[in-house]
Order: sequence, then C-alpha cells, then structure tokens
Amino acid sequence: MRFMVTLGSDIPFRCNQAPHHTFYSWRRYCNKHQIRLGGYSMDTGDLGTPPADGDQDPGGTNEAKGGMTGPGVIAAAQQRLQQEENRSRDRSPTPPRALFRSTTGKGVAFTDDDVVFLVRLMEYRKSQDRFDMVAFWKDVASKAPHHSRASWMKFWRRHKHELNRAEEDDPLPQPPEKKMRYSRSDDVLLAKYFFTKPEGTSDKVFQAFGRLHPHHPWKGWQEHHRIHKAKIDHLIQKLASGENIDVDESTSSTES
Repeated sequence: MRFMVTLGSDIPFRCNQAPHHTFYSWRRYCNKHQIRLGGYSMDTGDLGTPPADGDQDPGGTNEAKGGMTGPGVIAAAQQRLQQEENRSRDRSPTPPRALFRSTTGKGVAFTDDDVVFLVRLMEYRKSQDRFDMVAFWKDVASKAPHHSRASWMKFWRRHKHELNRAEEDDPLPQPPEKKMRYSRSDDVLLAKYFFTKPEGTSDKVFQAFGRLHPHHPWKGWQEHHRIHKAKIDHLIQKLASGENIDVDESTSSTES
C-alpha cells in the first residue's frame, strides 16, 4: 500500500526548516490531521504498486523498483550502480521519494534508492570543479530531507568501506553465520594482533583481522576494540613486559 502526501505548493516539504521534529514525526502528524505533505510517498510493504505519474526518473530508470531495506540494501544498491555504470553524470540525480518505516519502529529506513542517490550525487559533485564535504552533506540533507544530515553522514561512515572500493581491494571478510558473544579470549587475540603494530587505516586493519578470525564480523571487531580499548591496551602492556595473557575458554565473556 502506498499513499502520497503533499503540503500546498511546497514540494518537497523541507524538514530542515523545522528540525525540532523528524520527517517521520511531521509525516505522522500531517497524516493524522489530513494535511497534505509534499513530494513523498510512504510505502508500507506493497512494492507491486505501480508508480504515480512523475515518479519515473528522467533518465529512464524506474526508481520505484528500489525500496529494499535491511541487511541486503548495500548489495542491492551496488548491483543497480553496476547496471547503470555508463549512466550520464551531467546532472544531479533525482532524490528518493518512497519512504519505508525503519525496522526499529523509529524514523525512516535507508533503502537502496537512498544509497544509489547518495553515490550518484557524490559522483556528480566530484565531477564539478570543486568538491567540499561540508557543503556536500548540506546539499544531501536539503535534497533528501527524509534523513537528517547527521543520519546521512553516519550511514556513509558506516558503509563507505563497501561503497568506496577499488577493483584491486581485497574482498571483504564474510560475516559469520551465527552471532557470538565476545570473550576474554577475543580480547587476547586483539592484544596479540595489535602488539605487532599492524599498518593501514582502521578499516583495512580490522578487515585483515576479520579474515584471520572470522567468528565475528570485522566491523564487530572494530567496535569491540573501540569500546574495550583500555582493557586491550592493558593486555598489550602485559605482553610487552613478557607476561602470559592466555586464558581458558571457560573465562566469562564480555558483550560489546
């Protein structure tokens, strides 16, 4: 089921003009009071609904074919970007207009439409004479206010290792089939690894570590190390002084 909401002639309605409420809060309020809020449709799950007139991308791609949310959103976006690799970049891409409720129940979910729009806009801006990241994120939030500027930036930081890859890059470690708790033994593995002073960016270092120890996802290793860095650094100091830091597997676990 898809419904369209429009507010007067202000299309699209700019949430950054009233940032004290999220777009989703504004949409819910306007829906409750039968106020038409512009330019967006709220999709509640029926992706088979044909797009309304004007929803088609001028370049010929049906943006309404997107709308995937959840863990497969990056892969779906990458597939679309590869299929449209020869697409002209001489104009700014059309922002997404279909919104999906987040699985957490709060706010609007990121979709493959969002990812494709973000990558295309970044490519378009980089093709111009100058590319300024501060101005870019303001532009993103202005063109697609269904996510805040902070949310767009956070999403990019979390997934840029997947979206900003070169052909010569090593493949990313596959995530484990089952989620496991982090244990003291995992802290020891991290301490021994960082005792060798690995070189590279944080993402590259933890991707390499994730290939060696695939029982946790590499991003999970990275986050666990960030949260428990003081404890791990203490173990590294013990290693440097010649102490044995190995533990039994029965030692109590710690969860990130």
